[in-house]
Amino acid sequence: MEGELRRRWQLNRQGGMRARASRWRVLHWLLLQRLGGHRWVKGQVFWGDPIYLLTGEDVSRGILPFGYGELALTAFMIEFLEPGMRVVDVGAHLGYEAMLASVLVGRGGRVVSFEPQEQIAGWTAKNLQQFPQARMLKAAAGQSKGKMTFTQCDMAHSAFSGQGPDREVAVGRQYEVEVITIGEAVVKEERPVDFIKCDVEGAEMAVLRGALDILREDKPLLVLEAEMPSCSDRPRVREFAEFLGPMGYRGLSFDYDGQLRLAPLGSLVEGHANVAFIHNSKAHRLTNIPHE
Repeated sequence: MEGELRRRWQLNRQGGMRARASRWRVLHWLLLQRLGGHRWVKGQVFWGDPIYLLTGEDVSRGILPFGYGELALTAFMIEFLEPGMRVVDVGAHLGYEAMLASVLVGRGGRVVSFEPQEQIAGWTAKNLQQFPQARMLKAAAGQSKGKMTFTQCDMAHSAFSGQGPDREVAVGRQYEVEVITIGEAVVKEERPVDFIKCDVEGAEMAVLRGALDILREDKPLLVLEAEMPSCSDRPRVREFAEFLGPMGYRGLSFDYDGQLRLAPLGSLVEGHANVAFIHNSKAHRLTNIPHE
């Protein structure tokens, strides 16, 4: 799988006739996208499974041409996820990472995903229905069980929908969604949790606080969205480190340039907003990966 990702990445970087020829099956959708049209289509991820995408939508427009999204995160998951593992995906959106996790952990593993967004959750469920090891909750993960106000952005920018009214892109509407903690959501067969990906547009700390027992007992590997590295200050990264450090976690920066690269937190200028945290008891898993 990593070899196919690298091949697609190289085609994307090189451009030219070979890259255009590799996209011939979706050229009509790419044209529709360029003209500003929005239509649900069945695309294909780089490992071959079908995926429903919306032309012109921020995440879909990245996946549609070459079959991958969030390149560094994809490479990170390929490196660290193994058959039989238990994965939690908070903020699944269209389900790309939950699909990838389902393939990597296999039928013997489990993937639990959270997606509360009304305009998206049905498509997430369609994308995951091919994987019996995956379970989706139409709810938000948070610090405690209850309800919260969810701000839905317009469909093209639906990946930026989230908690609270302060959105940087066009807001569609606000409504209440169910909230449940990760600890309450996972069942016995989905423990111990080995990996958590959390991308909830600034509400990551609430998710972590609601998963304290899992963090202490299961010590999962974490990938958390923060500010872009270009920001002069990254308060969310600092807050993650202060919260997780006393529990024995260390922070990591990571990126992909044809192979996955890792570095101590803050010493690698990534091209994305994600940071990782690994528990010291599992640091031996880093030995075979290039470090900066």
